[in-house]
Amino acid sequence: MSYGLGIAGDARVDLQAMDSWLQEEFWDELEQLAADPSRLPSDFGTDDISYEFKRDHGGVRHLIRLVLYRNDSSQMLIVLGIDHEKISLHP
Repeated sequence: MSYGLGIAGDARVDLQAMDSWLQEEFWDELEQLAADPSRLPSDFGTDDISYEFKRDHGGVRHLIRLVLYRNDSSQMLIVLGIDHEKISLHP
């Protein structure tokens, strides 16, 4: 059962600050979560969910942390915030 997607205004600003290839990776990951919400814990009222994924590109690891709100009754997954950390793979 697929969930609908939403993205809060603050998260949109965070997303726009990322490189275009990484934005595409973000949307791909989010669409996979919406298609299979069992990958995330069930909603617990007002508790937000933290989810992270990483992508390596050009000698840099990009660690993306999402703050999500999952609403099972309305079948929605909403991105509340995005944190992007860059880690060099070469010392």
